Amino acid sequence: MNLTLGLFLGLYFAILYVTLYWLVAFLKNRERIKKDPKPTRFPKISVLIPVYNDCNNVEKAISSCKELDYPKVEIVVINDGSTDDTMSVCKKIEGVKLIDKSHTGKANSLNVGLKRATGEIISVLDADSYFTKDAFRNMVGYFDDPKVGAVMPIARVSSSKNIIEKIQWIEYILSMFMRKVMSEIDSLYLTHGVGTLFRKSLLEEVGEFDEKNLTEDLEISLKIVDAGYSIAASINAVTYTRPANKFKELFHQRLRWNVGLLHNVKKFKHMFFNKKLGNLGMFVLPLSVIWVPLLLFLTYMMYSDTVNSFVRFVRNTLLVNFDWSYLLKDILEFDILFSTSIVTLFTWMFAALFIVTVVVTLHSMSLSSEENKKAVFYTIPYAMFYTAMMSLFWVAAIGVWLVKGGGRKWEKRI
Repeated sequence: MNLTLGLFLGLYFAILYVTLYWLVAFLKNRERIKKDPKPTRFPKISVLIPVYNDCNNVEKAISSCKELDYPKVEIVVINDGSTDDTMSVCKKIEGVKLIDKSHTGKANSLNVGLKRATGEIISVLDADSYFTKDAFRNMVGYFDDPKVGAVMPIARVSSSKNIIEKIQWIEYILSMFMRKVMSEIDSLYLTHGVGTLFRKSLLEEVGEFDEKNLTEDLEISLKIVDAGYSIAASINAVTYTRPANKFKELFHQRLRWNVGLLHNVKKFKHMFFNKKLGNLGMFVLPLSVIWVPLLLFLTYMMYSDTVNSFVRFVRNTLLVNFDWSYLLKDILEFDILFSTSIVTLFTWMFAALFIVTVVVTLHSMSLSSEENKKAVFYTIPYAMFYTAMMSLFWVAAIGVWLVKGGGRKWEKRI
């Protein structure tokens, strides 16, 4: 067995092991996944909406807060030095605590809003996102457990028209499933800006949002877990966010996310392989880093062997003088299904992973009551392009990290 084949088989079994791990975790907790604890009290929630040049979306974000089925909601909008009509749009909306400041970034805006907020619970909502009516009622019950520091709603994309948006639609559906399973085994280590709830006292305890961090939402969640608290997730609490609709926009978004992850891995390296953190420290966090080289290797093998196979096919076509009957016979040889070539092994693995993706996507949709009859067809472009895109984003992120580092100072250049 050559080295390449050995590495590929190792990758295959690694993916199989991880898949089975999450499958077992799901099966053990499947009865609880759909259930949220009923709240015994309804503490005041302050929603912080940092906004910069987003006058087209911020009104819907604010309106969704006003329409929440929850008795005590405070809406704090922080205008981060917008140069468009954002400020004038916000001034027209009643019942909003409006803060106008110079442009210093999202994390600083959240910290400014946090100081003005009066709620016991803080919610962070991006200006291009919005709540569904019952989101808070489905989340707030988790805070009856004093060890819960934050609760995530399930984020869905608000549009899935072109192929870039469709790929993200599938990605968000799958991540919803994974994050809920992670929360059930106390291994969730990230939050997002699409409606996550935080204990205000805990945010003040761990040092608020890091204004020098590219991904302040990941940084704050790691600080919460590092302080001994857990992060919960509810699949019944739904929020919507605008997805990137162009490749360039998606590229810049994921580049920032990935460079931010590398920065936080370095900052919180003491959490990796930390037995005190259980599944999170010994498996989930290390896997979040280990999968990157595995992804790059898989993508390299996929495309290098595809190109080599195409070159061989063209060569054979020329050698047999375009005798298609001979070529078809060669392709359909029965023993090709049992050969040990990388191409054949990858074909089997791709087929298996594709089936798993379809099954998990459909199951995730049923859990979240998502209705889209074309979901199975969306998994095709997802399976075809997602791995390649993620590899490209990671290569770029590693390059930026090695050359420039991962601090906030590089955000505008990224």
